[in-house]
Amino acid sequence: MCCAKKLGHIPCISLWANRHSRKENLLFSGPASRVNRYEFDEIFREGGVDRVLLVDDVVHSGHTLKEAVEFITANSKLLQSNEVELRTAALFFLTSATFKPDFIALSHSRVARKINVSK
Repeated sequence: MCCAKKLGHIPCISLWANRHSRKENLLFSGPASRVNRYEFDEIFREGGVDRVLLVDDVVHSGHTLKEAVEFITANSKLLQSNEVELRTAALFFLTSATFKPDFIALSHSRVARKINVSK
């Protein structure tokens, strides 16, 4: 487990997206795989996890979040067998994105240079 830590009683995992790759399906594998070496099922069992919330800060196209869901699911037999539920969330969501998270804090129909979040 590279970056898996416990925050209180909640297991927390960070994934690294290889944004410099121009090849399909290499966001979380290839050079990024050095960081993304997790035994997801081991982490889920150890933490008594039956639900996972995957959070992305900003969803522009939805490509990264979709790839993250596919990566985690492909590497977890518990997710594949529906023993663990995976849901997604975004702090900011662009409504033109092709992949929509389950939960959204803020959304907008176009990219804005500045967003006032203090209101």
